[in-house]
Amino acid sequence: MNKEIERKFAVKYLPENLNIESIVHIKQAFIYRDKLTLIRIRDIKESYPEDKQIYIYTLKTKGDIEYNNNYDIGKKYEIENEIDRELFDKLIKNKISNIIEKTRIKIPIENNLKVEIDIYYDYLEGLLTAEVEFPNEELANKFQKPAWLGEELGYKKLSNRKLSEMTKDDYVIICGDFGGVWNKDGESKMETSALDWLDGKAFTTLFVDGNHENFDRLYAYPVEKKIRQTARFKKWFFGHYHDNRNVTKDELLLWEQIIRIS
Repeated sequence: MNKEIERKFAVKYLPENLNIESIVHIKQAFIYRDKLTLIRIRDIKESYPEDKQIYIYTLKTKGDIEYNNNYDIGKKYEIENEIDRELFDKLIKNKISNIIEKTRIKIPIENNLKVEIDIYYDYLEGLLTAEVEFPNEELANKFQKPAWLGEELGYKKLSNRKLSEMTKDDYVIICGDFGGVWNKDGESKMETSALDWLDGKAFTTLFVDGNHENFDRLYAYPVEKKIRQTARFKKWFFGHYHDNRNVTKDELLLWEQIIRIS
């Protein structure tokens, strides 16, 4: 049984002349979960340095429990076995999660460590994360990330298990300058394509309007619902929200209207 010790980061940029060790495409889903155990299956197709395909059955114990106080360092025990294509196809029919597809690029860094960059597709398209696995907790705690890695993401919200269970009750918030409602003559083909793309995601997109919005169009949209309510443990304190691209001037707060109180 292997013990995984990992930290997860955002990616600020990719440096030039990366020393790439391997590139694989991963298709995965979870087929069982209880308080202490997760079972995941993976279809792994390697494209570099050689072409090969394998199928992996993984049992994780305490897969979402053993973390430090900040959920920065994930510690999991794993048992992995290779299975054949026939068994994989049978098991994935009983999945209990969304299917995650991603490309994983493995890059060696100093101290014999490796960064695994995950580029996600389908409903997670646009998400880019990096994980570093460590041989022990001391090295994990002392790790100084390279400049091209961004903020620590932790595992409380962005574990693969959490990502695979996203629904429309999960919210991705764009904090200003959304730009999705812009064309002065109405919704353009480009806008329709982009907004339909967002509508097709497993999560709900919320945005704070900014300089790159068409406020005449935003003002013209009807109000859908008041949100002075509690909904599934999510507390809304004021204002309105709008389904199906609907918003009105009563719900818009411009930058110059904000009053600093602290």
